[in-house]
This record gives sequence, C-alpha cells and structure tokens, in this order.
Amino acid sequence: MDGDIIVDFHTLQEIEPTGQDPARLDAHMRPLGLVAGGCPPLHGVLSLTENAFGIGLTQPGEVDDPRLSGRLSPLPR
Repeated sequence: MDGDIIVDFHTLQEIEPTGQDPARLDAHMRPLGLVAGGCPPLHGVLSLTENAFGIGLTQPGEVDDPRLSGRLSPLPR
C-alpha cells in the first residue's frame, strides 16, 4: 500500500469519501459529524486528526509557520 490512497475526502464541500477503503475512518468520523453527504463542521477534521491518529496539534501562537493543509499516512488498520 505504499503511496496508495486509502481514504480521501474534501473538506470544502459535501463529504464523499473515496479511495481503496473509504469507510476505514467512519468510526472516528461519525461522532465528529463528518458523515457522507454532509458538510464538514468547523474543526471537525482537526478533531479527526487528533482522535484517529493521536496527533496533538499546536495551539495558535505556538508556531510561526502556519499550515493550511496536511497529509497523513499510513492509516491505522
């Protein structure tokens, strides 16, 4: 699976997961309101990053190089 897209969805439109296993993150996404056909809630994707991957995000003002997007890999099985 090196370089393969497992789950892909866009956060600026209705969520329609695609990829090799588009349902893999459903258990983490659903409680955050990230559901297929719905619009992503504010901060929903950041919460997904923290909950599903255990990645703590820095608070505003703690970094001087803001990022507007990111890529996470590999996904948990």
